[in-house]
Amino acid sequence: MKVQCLQESLERGLNIVKRAASSRATLPVLEHVLIQADDGRLRLSATDLEIGLTTTVGAKVEEQGGITVPVRTLVDLVKAFPRERVDLEVDEKTATLALTCGTHKAHVKGMAASEFPVIPTHADGGTELQATNLMTAIKQAAISAATDESRPILNGVLFKADADELTLAAADGFRLSVNRVALDGVLEPFEVIVPVKAMRELVSLDPEYVGVQVENNGTRGTRIIFDLVETILTSQLIDGQFPDYNQIVPKSHTTRAVLPTAQFEQALKAVKIFARDADDIVKLDVRADDVQLSARSAETGDGTVTVPATVENPSIEIAFNVTYLLQCLAVVDTANIELDLTTPSAPGTLRPEGDSGFAYVIMPMSLGK
Repeated sequence: MKVQCLQESLERGLNIVKRAASSRATLPVLEHVLIQADDGRLRLSATDLEIGLTTTVGAKVEEQGGITVPVRTLVDLVKAFPRERVDLEVDEKTATLALTCGTHKAHVKGMAASEFPVIPTHADGGTELQATNLMTAIKQAAISAATDESRPILNGVLFKADADELTLAAADGFRLSVNRVALDGVLEPFEVIVPVKAMRELVSLDPEYVGVQVENNGTRGTRIIFDLVETILTSQLIDGQFPDYNQIVPKSHTTRAVLPTAQFEQALKAVKIFARDADDIVKLDVRADDVQLSARSAETGDGTVTVPATVENPSIEIAFNVTYLLQCLAVVDTANIELDLTTPSAPGTLRPEGDSGFAYVIMPMSLGK
């Protein structure tokens, strides 16, 4: 392999794929990045066998070939290079990558490209879709995925595609996010559970376009592929049945408060100062024209903030986890947010005003009375 590319292009590509490399791998090659030059382009790939990332870098290819080298070493090395042209050349006999950039010269020992696991870039016999507002929907759904591994099903986000709608759902036992977005097209319906790790990597890439492919295995596949044009993210899927989220979302409410999102968020941040020392509990007193937020800590004190609101059927006091409320507001971009309630012991539901697609159901906490 003999290739020339710009330092900034190579560094950008390495920063994308390095997140998929394993830092505690049982297989040494999983700590490597695969570098391949063919068809007039340079491809970089990394994987931990659960997720994989592949991206292309603009380059001049003089000789095709490939090699794998430790990703951490290569990232640090290229970062230290000046913003000039980088020449890469592989010695296949010694499995060594030679790099030259200005006055910098280095040789990095690696492994043969054939040792690297295959990362698919398309799903044969699968189905694909394009969805508007998909990234926003993923951000809103992923906040509710569980972080502990006692129930693997809850460590993922449900993707359920029908003829013209994609439903995303995630739950951790304390809250549930459900989001529905319109589809630009889907060939065959599917229902899969995608690890939240893959979802967070996809969100961090912040693509303008996302194509989705699922391997065809009945309605349940074994792998999902996200095509971001120059970058491909692949992920294994979680096997199992996702809980029936339709049974969890409240069908009605007795009290509704419409609050300005920014003021509500700022108020929650203020009372969180005291709530963080009291199991994150914040009390909401829904009154005629406002909602009073309060938190009390035996160690640090107490705080109260009043937020103006338009209220239907006021006079209810309820407590929630302040962190869960803030995580919801962080992924909402509407000026106002609706809070639907029934009783102090029943779940509450947050919805962006005017957005019928996203619902965030949160379990109440004990007021300690």
